[in-house]
Amino acid sequence: MKPISQDKMRIEHWTPQSDPLLVQNTQLTLEYSNLLAACQGGEGGFKAQYHCDKSKENDLITIHPQDRINLPFQQGKSSGISCEKLVRFNLGNGKISSDNKVINQELNEILCLNNQNLKEARIIVLKEFQELLNKKYPGEWKKDTLEKWLEVYSSKSNGKYKPYCRVIISFLEERLKKT
Repeated sequence: MKPISQDKMRIEHWTPQSDPLLVQNTQLTLEYSNLLAACQGGEGGFKAQYHCDKSKENDLITIHPQDRINLPFQQGKSSGISCEKLVRFNLGNGKISSDNKVINQELNEILCLNNQNLKEARIIVLKEFQELLNKKYPGEWKKDTLEKWLEVYSSKSNGKYKPYCRVIISFLEERLKKT
């Protein structure tokens, strides 16, 4: 949920290089649709801090991050939902999870997206955002204020989303449900 740059990234193979399909089809090694830019995933640190592709290594995961998924209740709809809509944030402890058991296992055991560093980063971003709101809008936050900030964090600025935007979006959506 942070920006990546050319000098601080890894190239992830969606179908891992060790997969028999890739070994048989060497063109897949450099097939554009099989390559994803990924963060360094804690590389250079302790193994307990590894996440994303660094932790995933040669494991397969269910959902390609660029795919739109049609859940059973959406059959026939062409748009589907983005994979991040299948993930929810615990705004109290910084953990992410999914109601889908397979995806939840992959978030925790393969991608390691609930390591301590990532949970703390989510909590810090949320606290800083809440402090900003408290400073700009002392007292109660009005519905139109929350909606304005939801639009800001849901939109790209200069072609990019704000770091950890999904944490803030989740927070704002929860607050809006209560107003």
